[in-house]
Order: sequence, then structure tokens, then C-alpha cells
Amino acid sequence: MTASSSSSTFTRSSIPLIPTKSTFPNKRSNMLMYESPTDPPNKGPDNGKSSDLWTVMANTERWISNTLAQAGNAAAATGRAGASNPYVRKEVSYVCDSSDKIDVVTAGIFSRLREMRETGENHVAEQAKRQGVEGSSYKPGTFRQTLVVVTPSNKDILDSFQVFDQLVQAINHARRNARDYVTDITTESNMDWSTTVNMAHLHPQYGILTPEETLAQEQKDDVDGEVDLNLQAYKEARLKARQSPHPTLVIEVRTTPAMAIPEEPQVMKNELPKEEGVSIEDMKKLEALFGKSATFEHEESAKRNKEDALWDAIGKTKGIKQISFETPLSMSQHWIMENVPDFKDETSSFAICDTKHVDSAYEFVFSNIAMHNSIGVESAKGTTNYLVMSNFLSSSATSFEKFSKEVENILNTMPGVGNKISVAILHPEHVDKDKRSPVPIFVLDWMK
Repeated sequence: MTASSSSSTFTRSSIPLIPTKSTFPNKRSNMLMYESPTDPPNKGPDNGKSSDLWTVMANTERWISNTLAQAGNAAAATGRAGASNPYVRKEVSYVCDSSDKIDVVTAGIFSRLREMRETGENHVAEQAKRQGVEGSSYKPGTFRQTLVVVTPSNKDILDSFQVFDQLVQAINHARRNARDYVTDITTESNMDWSTTVNMAHLHPQYGILTPEETLAQEQKDDVDGEVDLNLQAYKEARLKARQSPHPTLVIEVRTTPAMAIPEEPQVMKNELPKEEGVSIEDMKKLEALFGKSATFEHEESAKRNKEDALWDAIGKTKGIKQISFETPLSMSQHWIMENVPDFKDETSSFAICDTKHVDSAYEFVFSNIAMHNSIGVESAKGTTNYLVMSNFLSSSATSFEKFSKEVENILNTMPGVGNKISVAILHPEHVDKDKRSPVPIFVLDWMK
């Protein structure tokens, strides 16, 4: 993670990306792609840790295949549809996240959600290009891909299904609420296609109730009286189908062309609308309006000096609305130094991201949290991180405020992290005039 004076995207260098395995079940044989030097059985420089991760992925893949096969056999035995394995018709990729830090795992989740969205958008671009070449005769196809992410190394997630479940539920809740944001890409979206990214989770303890939940369930059963054994068996089988060997995320992207809406036939009217006459009163109002002088000069324009007037004249001639020699990062730094009372240069840091997408913004925030948390708890105490997001929700302070609330909700589900950080926002349209920064800024305060 780097911060520079120019607008640039960020890199997720602290999040491990190995190992990776992709399978193509629609072909006769599987194609395995390994990364050297962790290619099995080569143990590499990590003394066999990568081999353990490959074993984790192999066990997860085998468990998924067996579970789907059992479900298909059960459906075939009862004569129901769905006897075939649904995974044979689409590509499935397996990734193992070896990080043992929950903040790094969270940043990795948003990173892979972004990657899956971009994969779907790339399919849309390719289909549009082919349709442009082949014409209206070409029928675009639906794209569907699944990514299985195994996270076996984090102790909090591994030992507690409740922690993993709350984290995933908070992330999905934040993604659903993002539909209401006024983003900078709203008018640029392709309305001819529908791209959806869904995420579900599996866990060895999936569905296992806590003692409090078990007591509440027993009390509910006593009130209900008779228990449906068939329904109880169905629920147990459904829970067992989600009890994977290791904590796992299943992310799926689906891109489909929008349905064509038939045009409504135009109804021809025989009678033309009657023209309404112009009264003498209307003529008097128009004469009074056009007789006035154009006095719409802004109050501040009268106070401008000759230099400002020169730049205004250049802007009108060349069509330039604003001339600035500062980057969003430098403008933010100068504004914070002048307007934030408790700003301290030695305990403050800046980072910039030019993304317009919500998933990339979440990745940027949690990657910064993971990076600063990695330097140690004591070193991070009392520091402040200013995350400059010049192109994200720049026209809606309300959406930016909602985004910060969702970050807080996710942080509260992360043991050992949520109680260390408080968040705040600065925005050009903030209701508090003292917090109206030149561009949107997300503030992370590490508590002492």
C-alpha cells in the first residue's frame, strides 16, 4: 500500500494470493495450474506450509464433489429434477487464503468480490465487441463462474462459526445497501446487461447452535408440541451439506443480457389539439420580463481581482470550468492542515484511491486497516489515517455517511480489531461546514 502525490490505484501486496487451482469440469480432464516454487510436491521456502494448503484445497474440492454427487443421487432416486451435478456446466476455481489475520482476510474477501465483478464486466465488453463485428445476427451468451475461497488459517474464524457468520452477513448487508448509493458511475453503467455477484459461506460448525440458542429452540419445541420428523431430517441434511472441512466462501458471478422490452404501438389521433390564444396579460408579462437588464452576477464575482477575471475569460474561451495545479491528495493535505484542529504531522498518514466502485472502496479501506495493524498494536495507537477517495460518492455526503456506518458494522464483527478504530468522514457536501473538505476523505482514528 503506497501513497503518492498523484492519483493512483492501490495494490494489495500484503494479502497472499497462493495457492490457486482452477478446474474445468466441462472438459474431459481437469487442468491444474500451480505456482512455482510451491508446486506440489515441491515444498518451497516455507517448509511445507504450501503443501498443507494444497491439502486443504484438495479436501475441500473432494468434499464439494461428494456432497453434490450425494444430492444428485438422492434426487434421482426420488424421481425429482436436478439429478445432474450443477458444477459440470460451469468453471469452478479454488483459492486458499493463507492469512491468519482477520483484517487481511476481510480485505481479501472484498478483493475477490471486485475481481469477480470485473470478470463479468469483461465478458460484457467482449460480447459487445463481437456483436459490433457480427451485427444483429449474433446472440450474446450468459456468463457464469464460481470461485471457492478456503480460509483455514485464521483462528477466530476456524474456532467459531458465529464469528465467521456475522462477518459474512455484515459484508453481504453492506453490499445490499450499496444499491442505494449515489455513485459516480450511476450514469455510466451498461443497462443492456445484468451482472450479479453472490456470496455464501460454509463452515465445519455451520448451523451448530450456541447454548443460549439451543435452550431457546427447546422452549420453542415445547410450545409447538408435535415435531415433524421429516422436516427435522430435511433441516439436518441441509445443514450437513454446508458443514465443509474448512471455513469456505463460495462467490459466483452471473452476467445475462437484459430482456428486450417490446415497443408499444403508437396511437394516431385524428384530431389535432386546439391552439390556445395569447392574452393581453401574457404579452404584458413577457414585455416586462425581456425589458429587464441581465443582473445575475454572483456576489463573489464583484470581489475578484484582475487575475481571477483573466482566468475566467480563458475558461469561457476554451471551455475550461476550473484550472487547478493541485492534485486531490495535495488539496486534501493542505485543507486538513488548516482546518483540523488536532492534526499532528508526526502521527498522521495519507493514502489515495481513485476508485468509483463500492467493492473497491471497501477493499481500499480494509487493506489500509490491515497494513497499519500489521505494524503492531502499540505502534498504531494514537495515529490517524486519512484516506482520500476523490472519485467515490463525491456528489452525496449521505451515501458516504452510510458507507462509513457499514464499515463500522463490519469492524464490530472482527475480534481484536473493531475496538481499536473509530471512523469519521469529511465531504464537500457535509452538513457541518467545518467538515466540508475539497474531496471525500475517510478518516481512521486508532484509539490510544
